[in-house]
Amino acid sequence: MLKQLKYMSNYSRLYLNLCIFYFIVLSPFVGLHHSSVLFFSLTLFAVCILRFLLIYFQSENSRTIAFISHPIFLFAYKVMVLIIFGGVVYLHGEFRGLETGMSLLSVLAPLKLIESSKNRDFLTFIMITMFLFMAQLLSTDSLWVVGYILFVVTFLFYLMTQIKDTFDNVQDVGIPSSSFNFKKTAILVLLTLPLTSILFFIFPRISIGNVFTGTQTTTGITGFSHRLRPGEVSELVSNPQLVFRAIFETEDGVDQRGLSLSDLYWRGRVLIKNNGLNWDPAPSLPRESFSLGRSHSLSSYNMIKDDEDIVRFNYRISMANLEDSPIFHLDRTYHFRSVGPGRIFEWEGDTFRFVPLNNQRGNFLLSSFYQATNIISGPRTQGLEAGDFKSYTQFPYDAIDGTRFVSFFKEIEERLEIHKGNLSSEQIKDLSLEIMNDFQERGFSYTLSPGVYDSRDLLGGIEEFFFERKIGFCEHYAAAFAFILRYFGVPSRVVVGFHGGEFNDIGNHYLVSSRDAHAWVEYWDEEKLGWVRFDPTAYIAPSRIERGTEYFLLGLQFPNDEIDDIYHNLQFSVFRRFRYQFDFYYFQLNQKFLSYDLASQLSILRSLGFNFPDTLEGRRKLISILLVFSGLFLGVFGALVYLLRARIFQFWFWI
Repeated sequence: MLKQLKYMSNYSRLYLNLCIFYFIVLSPFVGLHHSSVLFFSLTLFAVCILRFLLIYFQSENSRTIAFISHPIFLFAYKVMVLIIFGGVVYLHGEFRGLETGMSLLSVLAPLKLIESSKNRDFLTFIMITMFLFMAQLLSTDSLWVVGYILFVVTFLFYLMTQIKDTFDNVQDVGIPSSSFNFKKTAILVLLTLPLTSILFFIFPRISIGNVFTGTQTTTGITGFSHRLRPGEVSELVSNPQLVFRAIFETEDGVDQRGLSLSDLYWRGRVLIKNNGLNWDPAPSLPRESFSLGRSHSLSSYNMIKDDEDIVRFNYRISMANLEDSPIFHLDRTYHFRSVGPGRIFEWEGDTFRFVPLNNQRGNFLLSSFYQATNIISGPRTQGLEAGDFKSYTQFPYDAIDGTRFVSFFKEIEERLEIHKGNLSSEQIKDLSLEIMNDFQERGFSYTLSPGVYDSRDLLGGIEEFFFERKIGFCEHYAAAFAFILRYFGVPSRVVVGFHGGEFNDIGNHYLVSSRDAHAWVEYWDEEKLGWVRFDPTAYIAPSRIERGTEYFLLGLQFPNDEIDDIYHNLQFSVFRRFRYQFDFYYFQLNQKFLSYDLASQLSILRSLGFNFPDTLEGRRKLISILLVFSGLFLGVFGALVYLLRARIFQFWFWI
């Protein structure tokens, strides 16, 4: 009986460790899995825990093992696997793809653990879990993953040795002769670290593209949306999640860009189709299906000539998360280039999206210029094309019949002596200021908790917003302002993206987070042949644009005479300085780690005296040499292990 208790104690310890291993592999990436699949995976995991409790309390005996091996159980088990397989494919809508594969593995792993009882079963479970682990790593690229991989590999060595000790040393009743020795795991890890580190530097960094179909995640960016539905949002929650970093190049340590915080409008997507407060992108354009390559320049900016009024500058956008997103950029950006391999695709309104060949975060080098003018687009020699003009002036005229907008628009026409269509630059400016004055005189206010507007309104609740409640945030005001411009025949569009950012003076870069999400308006000036940016929020809540999001949010919580002191104390607090310092070092190290590619290897070899031309032929030669060198290194390492195996085994059993 004591022998049986001892066997069950070691067996239960092994089973518990396998459960923990699955949880450690799955838990950091739960956000990548479909919610239904995740629920089912956790349910099966709970069944695994239940079986562990049966083992621990000695309730599982030979009859339980026999039941698991019974043909009826095996048949039901196979049917369940087929049902789960079909369900996962149905939920994802496809058989191929990384997300589908991850979902299948996350369910198959606990299923395997439930019916495991032999050495081979446990090894199969570990193999499935490791495939899940590697698949999830394809959906992230961050420096913290290095430590996570080291921890998982250490745990893997622990389990492999424990399985060996549990089953290989079992006597006729199944009692292990010795418990697991932690020193063996430490030795294995220490032996693999030098080998892994050397291979990291010498193995050729070949870009092979997406091995799996659809490895780029389609998760959207928190705080950013490809459409506008402000009437459906009751409250905005300030989310400090980092979206991207913006680093401006300097000359002799002096920032040359000539921009203030209020000029930092990060354009993401242009919305054209209007229905009151609701705005959507235009239907898919034919050019969206054509790749522009790894870099792209806007031809309209070729007409710009350098003079005293133009200050050109370069900057880098480094996305913080692996997400399918636009290339966020400033006004007048005329050149885009991706640091990693991939393709740029064009959206409407000089906005772009990048699809990487490798599953990695976006990292872009961009060129722009500053000019003291309100025209934010490239110069043109002619006005909008007929198709574009029609899209940018689309308006639901039928929907406003019988609403209070009819009398409001008539009053504006009489007051400004204007009529729909063909407004001059001065008339558009007067109309814009008149609308802003109307907002201020009628008591419109900026709030993050406007409540939900009337969903029965065909125009998204814009009449209720404009004539009754008069509260909202940037999306409400941008949508309403562009709506009014459209009525008077002014080509206009809503732009969604981000504004400003938190400046890290230690790293000399901006941290743009989800709470900096913003919406504004651009309208077409026919006389100047260019787009003009107009931000209603600058009139309704000027501190949001002039001082940034953090300062504005403090204004919602504290009296006006205390905000400056509180803001200053926050900026120079010990915690804030430590966070900036940590962000700077982490970002620099992360950039070097993630951007280590074939060009980096070429640069290192050149510094050692090897001369490889930076051409296609030179890179092929470099790859061949690195492959041969890596093969020789692995061969020598394997030969040493083989020749010294007797001493290694002797040392192994000694520890």
